[in-house]
Amino acid sequence: MNLIEASSNKIIKSSDFVPLPCNVERVAVTYLYKKGKSFVPITRNKNIEKYVPFISNTFLFKIEDSLAQGEAPSFGFCKCLDFLNDFNKLVPKSFLKWNKDDRVKYLNENTFRITISSFVDKYNFDLKSMQKECVHIITPDLKRIPFSAYNMIHRSKQNV
Repeated sequence: MNLIEASSNKIIKSSDFVPLPCNVERVAVTYLYKKGKSFVPITRNKNIEKYVPFISNTFLFKIEDSLAQGEAPSFGFCKCLDFLNDFNKLVPKSFLKWNKDDRVKYLNENTFRITISSFVDKYNFDLKSMQKECVHIITPDLKRIPFSAYNMIHRSKQNV
């Protein structure tokens, strides 16, 4: 996160990232809104960590998922995104009057997610972290294996 902050000239700060509950030590996310040729971190100065449990899939979050969960009083999003009370300052004034499909399309084209994940490998093996991974592989015999374990142990050399 510090390298992203340095390489972006502090447009994105390490404090803009929110740890995800599946593994707070190794997975974090931030969201940006495209404004002209620049990006505005949506998460900056917001206490969004308390809302993360209400997002059904934090690692593969899509705005459609949140819109489908219901209407919030502020600007038509689910209550899990109520913390974005000033997000309507970023979007066009008529945004709230658009139909759901147009709002979803606009947000998908103008928002950006950065996810940081440190997968366990042979150089930093940690069983506790591996057990808390967000990403899993389902094998043909329907076993769920953490991505790191699959990569290190189960992936055949032909697939590499």
